[in-house]
Amino acid sequence: MTPKDAKPHPIIRAVPDAEPEPILSVEELQKTGNKIVAELRRQAFRAIQLSMNEKYLGQSFTVGQLGLMQRQAEEAAEAWQRTAAIAAGLREQVQRTKDAHL
Repeated sequence: MTPKDAKPHPIIRAVPDAEPEPILSVEELQKTGNKIVAELRRQAFRAIQLSMNEKYLGQSFTVGQLGLMQRQAEEAAEAWQRTAAIAAGLREQVQRTKDAHL
């Protein structure tokens, strides 16, 4: 390939950071926090369900079972990552509200 055939490199440009969520009052945090906790519980329960499968307690596996196990493990890991993200977001909001109102 000659230099004139080469494709130009993409231009990198700065993107402004997303604005942080507003700091909630204690009352607002309690209202939204209860909804977030309910979602956190649902997500954690889903992650637990995906993490537990008694058929993998056997002695041997077929290639197909290994593939299924891999997919289920990836789904469980994703569910735990979503659970962690929800918990981290709520924890951050609680800390921000605490810092602002104390």
